Order: sequence, then C-alpha cells, then structure tokens
Amino acid sequence: STQKAMMRMDVYHHEKKGCLHTCCGQLMCAICIFILLVAIALAIAAAVIYRGIPSTEVKSVRMRNANFTPLPATVSMDFDIVIEIDNPNRISIRIRNAFANIYYPVGTKKKVGNADLPQGATIEQQSISEVLMAAKLRANAQENPSAAPDMASDCTRLGYIPVDIEVYDVELKLLESYYTIDGPFLRSVQLKCT
Repeated sequence: STQKAMMRMDVYHHEKKGCLHTCCGQLMCAICIFILLVAIALAIAAAVIYRGIPSTEVKSVRMRNANFTPLPATVSMDFDIVIEIDNPNRISIRIRNAFANIYYPVGTKKKVGNADLPQGATIEQQSISEVLMAAKLRANAQENPSAAPDMASDCTRLGYIPVDIEVYDVELKLLESYYTIDGPFLRSVQLKCT
C-alpha cells in the first residue's frame, strides 16, 4: 500500500510538471496570447479604418488650349480630364498616378491622345475629390494622319470634336499597400475647337 501511494504521488508530480508549469511553457503561452491580442487589435483597427477601395468616375473636361487648321489638317488640344474619386475610408489615400487614352470614335475608333497624373494627388478621408489629369490630343500629317482631316472638318462644321475618354489603371496607396483600380472608366465628350 505504501508502494501504491508512492506511485500515485509520482503520477501527481508528473502531471504537475506539464508544459505550462515550466518557465519556458509559460513564456510561450504569454507570447501566443500577446500575438493573438495584437492580431485582434489589428483586425478591429482595419475594420474601423478600411471601408473599401475608392471609386473613380470621369466627370468632365476643362479646355486649356485648342488649335486647328483645315489645310493641312492639323488639330492640337491641351485640356484637363476631371476625374472624381470617392474615398470611403477613414484615412486619406494617395493617388500615385492615373492613365487615360483619348479616342476619335468616328468611323474606325482611333487613338488620338493620352493623359496621366504624374504628380499624384491626396484624397482626404471619407471625401469625394476632383483630380485633374493633363491631356494632349494631336492629329496632323505625322501624328494620327488618318484622323486629322475628319477632326479638322468637325472643327470647321461643328465647332467641336467628339472624343471618347478611357481612364484606366488608377494607382493608389492606402495605408502601406499599393492598389490599382482597374478601368476602364469611360466618358464621351465634345472638345470645343476654339
């Protein structure tokens, strides 16, 4: 019977010396609890701050310079494409760049210009902001020779040129991550020739 009592005591002591009853086991447990708490805090912060990827829309154009001559057919225009960006997040975002192509849609669709936003822009938290993209349209004997006569004719007859604007790949930085809002975001507009 004393031998049975000793065996029970050994079993009892052996059970008490488990992983959590050692210094190393307690340290590992504390580290796991700390990591779990940090993960929960980050998840809560992300849920509060992050509301989704901002949305983009082409709103309008603002002419800066327009020149055309009927013969030889030459059209040159500089204008700003106004895009509206809706930031639903509780932190500001940085637009790194955005790109656009400009097409003359009469007959066969022809690319006649492009635009970008090389200097970037900041969109404040939970706001809707307008961003200007610098655009250039060129059609002459060297650049877009097949579109130049029709575009110059539109300027003479109508006083404007119809174009399709296609904004694509709006690059932004949200927190420490980079995203690209894939387009295209389309808008048909009339560019005044004078």
